[in-house]
Amino acid sequence: MFASTRSNHYYGDVPPPEHKKRKLPKGVYEKQGTLWFSVYRNGEQFHRPAGTNLVLEAQAARDNFIAELVKGEIKAGGTGNVTCSALLDDYLNNVKRTSQKNSDWPYIAEKTVKKHLEPFFGPRKADKVDRKLLEKYHDQKVAEGYDGISVNRQLGILRTAFSIGRKNKRTNNTPDFSTTIIRRLERENARQGIITDEQYQKLASILPAHIKPLFVLCWKTGVRPAEAFRIRWNQVDFSKRLIALKAGETKTGPSRFLPMVKDVVEALQEWQTHLMRYQPKAVFVFTDPVEGCVMNNDYYKTPWATACREANYMVEGTNRKGKAVTKPALLFYDTRRSFRSYLPEEIAKSDGMAAMGHTQDTTYGRYHVDAERSALRVLDALDGGPSSKPNPTGLNEQIAGLFELQKAGALTESQYQAAVAKLLG
Repeated sequence: MFASTRSNHYYGDVPPPEHKKRKLPKGVYEKQGTLWFSVYRNGEQFHRPAGTNLVLEAQAARDNFIAELVKGEIKAGGTGNVTCSALLDDYLNNVKRTSQKNSDWPYIAEKTVKKHLEPFFGPRKADKVDRKLLEKYHDQKVAEGYDGISVNRQLGILRTAFSIGRKNKRTNNTPDFSTTIIRRLERENARQGIITDEQYQKLASILPAHIKPLFVLCWKTGVRPAEAFRIRWNQVDFSKRLIALKAGETKTGPSRFLPMVKDVVEALQEWQTHLMRYQPKAVFVFTDPVEGCVMNNDYYKTPWATACREANYMVEGTNRKGKAVTKPALLFYDTRRSFRSYLPEEIAKSDGMAAMGHTQDTTYGRYHVDAERSALRVLDALDGGPSSKPNPTGLNEQIAGLFELQKAGALTESQYQAAVAKLLG
């Protein structure tokens, strides 16, 4: 029997109890159960949450917003004394409007803005933000105990807020976010964890039945967990052994296909048989068998930590308050890096990028973190072993891989030339 992790909540396409649809005045509309208003002025379209579910209060909020525009307190066009707080508010409104259902990002973005960016940048004029101020913020956060990656992500939100502000003609300022210290720390702190085959087998035997199929799917296909939660049963083709991810429901936008090896097919078919006993009308693959709602990241966090503890995959560390804690040494998202690192080398880079949904060569390369396997391939090639023989379908990819190793400093120029010569015969 599955333990329920949610109660009295609705997720995904499961609708709330039916209610009579309200008649709303012009400029006021309902989105995902909350009231919003829109204003068109001087060629600019504004959308704002009303902050209330009462129609009269929403209409009053719209009227007040129009009054502010008229008075010039909010600039409809051109630049003015707009604050970073206003730009961040526009960013959060944009996130709420454009995020996918079940996405955790609106909550995470709002929490990051309110806790970190708003106290420091909020009252400052957008036109006064420069590189020196960004570095001051970075140094302050590092002194508070945050790592470079976390700070870089915080500044990434501010960068997007400025981009939206320029698009809406609220500011012309373009701060330099590409500070040297942030880039250096990002490289040093980049996640390198992968889940080995031995660890995969052990964790798969421990994880509960409603998390195991998700784990198998992510480790064997490299799909993002957030994308996996959006997969419907009609997208899974067991005969062709393909899963069709829909456009607009992937991180990068375009549709793509996930190839299913035998283990994935067996895991999903077994899960489907079990799920249909409790939820015969389930549309989504990862549906809570007890409540009938679509699962999300919260469903695997506790079972994952428990499985890692039972498998003895834990490390000692400290939290942000300096208190000693024990936490999992492996992250669930490491499944994605594991899939990339264990991809057969004969698979063309373009096919690998398409399967993982990567649009940048640098990102695809960064996810390959099994440096030992790459070095052994090079050694085999230098010694004239089997992998030194030309592969007509993957020769260019092998040479490109050697070039990347040479650029990264793993090979000298002479070693690179010798390895290429071996490949070309």
